[in-house]
Amino acid sequence: MKLPLRFSGIPGVLMYLLGFVGIIAILYALVVGLRLIPPEHLRMAAGSKGSAYYQIAKQYQSILAKDGIRLDIVETAGSQDNRNLMDDPKSGLDIALIQGGITSSNTKLNAIAAVFPEPLLAFARLDASLEGNPYSWIGKRVALGAEGSGTRAVVKQLATLTGAPILLTRADDPDSFMGGKAASQALLNGRLDLAFFVAPLTAPYLQDLYDSNAIQLLPIDHGRAIASQLPEAHYVDLFSGALRYQPPYPLEAVPLVALVTKLVARDDLHPALVNRLVHVIKTVHGK
Repeated sequence: MKLPLRFSGIPGVLMYLLGFVGIIAILYALVVGLRLIPPEHLRMAAGSKGSAYYQIAKQYQSILAKDGIRLDIVETAGSQDNRNLMDDPKSGLDIALIQGGITSSNTKLNAIAAVFPEPLLAFARLDASLEGNPYSWIGKRVALGAEGSGTRAVVKQLATLTGAPILLTRADDPDSFMGGKAASQALLNGRLDLAFFVAPLTAPYLQDLYDSNAIQLLPIDHGRAIASQLPEAHYVDLFSGALRYQPPYPLEAVPLVALVTKLVARDDLHPALVNRLVHVIKTVHGK
């Protein structure tokens, strides 16, 4: 009969303890190496406070909190800034909303999903008597979007496609760097003639523009040709009454260039967190 192995004396006890500690270390290494326990903390690049991206990030934060996952929201200038931060491995960011057409050569980034369309919107004052051809905007006061924003990035692409000088960056004109709420208010109070936005149609700063009788949503000429040349862009119609039924807005269908926004993550994001983020995306953007 074989008897169980016995340790005698202090050396034997030490050998037993060392063996036990070794087993624990191996198990810990397996748990860490196989990433069996997902992290409970995420950092997300959004836009500025009050922007559509920031509001969407707050919705993500609320849903993830129910699963015990803390989402820290990092304020940024917009999609271009988000891309730059995600490209930087030292930024500490895990996920970001990035507008369609803003590309990256970083092979360690992946899109989890396409989440919603963002149209390129050109709002103009009626008293400025603007047409849809960018060459007719010479001499007008135009906001091209804040530095680091997706709006400014797309307008620069539009300038390259059309060659229209009014769309080129004008460092000597601070008004051209306005975007979001600031550009909306400047357009309403007459400081601007035209302002560009790339944003969800539900963006809060757009609502006053819809309600104003002094502002029109201006279709850009040859939008189908422009959409065919912009990366990740589509040519769509905003149907009459789509934003408001009574009184209807827009009054007539408006053709728009729309870009598809993605939720982007680093490729080492834990699979369990990817799963939870897909659930969040379906909950927030499913309709």
